[in-house]
Amino acid sequence: MKTKHTSYIFSLFLFLLTLVVLIVRHNLTVLNLSNTLFMVALPFIIIGLLLWVFASGFFDNFQRSIRESTTRKDKKQTPYMALSEVGMGAYSFWFKIGLPLLIISILLLIPSFLS
Repeated sequence: MKTKHTSYIFSLFLFLLTLVVLIVRHNLTVLNLSNTLFMVALPFIIIGLLLWVFASGFFDNFQRSIRESTTRKDKKQTPYMALSEVGMGAYSFWFKIGLPLLIISILLLIPSFLS
């Protein structure tokens, strides 16, 4: 059974896992927690941004022109999937995992600047 909150549950799991790892290593400080959460969130944000750019249609004309230049005119054109259809809607899943971790990381970073 798939729920709408799977990505948020996974984000919470990653936060708790990061917290437990820092506690076990006796290295739990606000700054270390902020840095570690940022490094955990970064791959999710990068993948989400990449899929978002693909879904926006930015590379569709480039893909079409490369396909036209590499195929022969006398051959029958085979259908292909545009890059904007590949990540359609999938980027939100990655953002729902990465953005809460990034926001928590930034919020934990603020007190280190105030002291």
